[in-house]
Amino acid sequence: MIDKISEELIRYVISNYLHLFNDQEIEIYNSILRSNKVDTLSEENYNLLLSKKPTLFNNLIKITKDDKKKFYNSIVERLIDDGKIFVNRCPYCGSLAATPNSQRARCGHHWRNPTQLS
Repeated sequence: MIDKISEELIRYVISNYLHLFNDQEIEIYNSILRSNKVDTLSEENYNLLLSKKPTLFNNLIKITKDDKKKFYNSIVERLIDDGKIFVNRCPYCGSLAATPNSQRARCGHHWRNPTQLS
């Protein structure tokens, strides 16, 4: 089990490895996204949307902020434990790169040939 999973690592996994989520995880993830959208709607817009698409919010899962964190942590842990993801980190400072194939990290460092690192 991983002690601390950063928000940055969670965003990295969701951005780059959403295709590895299982069906249940996808359903919960989509429900979280819909819940987030509903929370930002005014009552008028919510009612308008509901009248046009009454089934849109069926099976909407209400989840607390702590539960979201636990949900995302469990996915990241599972994917790392299964060896299904590559966490691309800067060889200079250890910060996350934008994508698994990127050769530039958000810290500004870049690397073309890892054998030339000092």
